[in-house]
Amino acid sequence: MITEHGTVIELRGECALIKTTRDSSCESCLSRHSCITDSETEMIVEADNPIHAQKGDRVLLSIGTETTLKAGVALYLVPLAFFIVGVLVGNTYVTPFFPDYGPDLVAAGTGVLFLFAAFIGLRAYGNAANMEVHRPQVERIL
Repeated sequence: MITEHGTVIELRGECALIKTTRDSSCESCLSRHSCITDSETEMIVEADNPIHAQKGDRVLLSIGTETTLKAGVALYLVPLAFFIVGVLVGNTYVTPFFPDYGPDLVAAGTGVLFLFAAFIGLRAYGNAANMEVHRPQVERIL
């Protein structure tokens, strides 16, 4: 479970906007769609607020382990699998269509195309998926 400290700056129904510091783990986080970049070092996170923290409260918020694992699979294993499948497809089925080029070059090119397709698919999935499930949650008031 990833935890961060922040300050509640606004309440929106059952959610709270929390100002916190930005770090390198933010780039691979599935919950990043709940965040608004405020500056290079700070960001505003929209989080579920089941404990009813109030404006100005210093809070601990968390992102579940399941969300972190899904992000890791999505960002690392899916593109790798697509690349490997692309190389195999290129080597087996595409190479005969390009006899003037080496089979390794054709296989690598097909692998890169599949890799780009994986990233485009993941981007589309991320935009279409219900990201409220992956929203951070306020755990306690500090």
